[in-house]
Amino acid sequence: MGKPFLPNVQDIIAAGIDPKTGLPIKFVSGKREETAEDARRMFRIIDEQNAVNSFNWINLPDGLDGKLLERIIYYKGQGALFYWEEKKKFAFLPFTLASGLDEYGRFESIYPIPFMGTLEDKKRILGTSYKVKYAIELNELEAEDIMGSAVILRDYTQQISQTIVPRAVLQEWVINAMGETAAFLRTKLLIGTGINGLKCNGADQVGDVKDLSRGMAEAALSGDPFVGIEGASKLELESLDKSTGSAMRAEDYLIALQSYDNIRLGAYGLDNGGIFEKKAHITNQELAMNGSSVGMVYQDRLANRQEFCDIVNSIWGLNIDCVPSETVIGTDMDQDGYIADDENASVETPKEEEDATTIQS
Repeated sequence: MGKPFLPNVQDIIAAGIDPKTGLPIKFVSGKREETAEDARRMFRIIDEQNAVNSFNWINLPDGLDGKLLERIIYYKGQGALFYWEEKKKFAFLPFTLASGLDEYGRFESIYPIPFMGTLEDKKRILGTSYKVKYAIELNELEAEDIMGSAVILRDYTQQISQTIVPRAVLQEWVINAMGETAAFLRTKLLIGTGINGLKCNGADQVGDVKDLSRGMAEAALSGDPFVGIEGASKLELESLDKSTGSAMRAEDYLIALQSYDNIRLGAYGLDNGGIFEKKAHITNQELAMNGSSVGMVYQDRLANRQEFCDIVNSIWGLNIDCVPSETVIGTDMDQDGYIADDENASVETPKEEEDATTIQS
């Protein structure tokens, strides 16, 4: 039998372990201060998925796909397509100004840079600049013009400046607000379960309260009706819920969260329920107004992409195209019996609609 020894408690605490229970301190505390941040991360992923899957890209050059283009647009706001002669392939990358502005304040030439790159990366990547084309080329171009041209794609119509604010930045406030609202909702629900405060006379009593709280949570989850209480000191009970009659209800937070999400979707021109409206009470006129506003936002994004395709095709003859996502518009555009962005994420058209389509055709 080994010689008994007293462990260094400070080393155990520094390692993140509660010496009393042997459990991680973060778990023992029972707190989740990062609830809002956890929710924000989840909403950020959803937001990116909504943005990236809003359109379908067709006939892109080898090495490029629609999700790659849309990811660059989401995080950088804009990108440029050009032929990378050194690697003998087309590339779509962010860029920085190389030289000059035309009479409309547009970039005359640009330096493509890596997706996560900076201005200092331009010479390492390409070492040359590209002349930007802003209109469909009606005349046949010389070989040097074809190799030295670039076409810019922006997510939405830019303001006066040629720079553009990426969606990842534009949507940040509403994603943060949704994360905070989710945390507020969780707090409200927790308070509604009967959380109370116990006035303690010292740190020892605080520890006893934490143990009691953890024991009650475990008992509730396991179905045990009784919880043993250890300790002789009398603890004074005080309710934590200081809310008055005007305090928000849990459903108020849900309405706020839904409204924030509708604002977020509306920024993409995607269908949503509107701000602070109960769908059961929406009139046909209100639906038409909401749909018109949403449609114009989405149309702006789609028009930018289709104009980009037209210019690219006139220079390189690639025959690329960008069309609305079937999921977004709810229409089986290719008449394959599925409403989907791709064959890996499809929703089969109801049989009744399929039969009707067959009869009509």
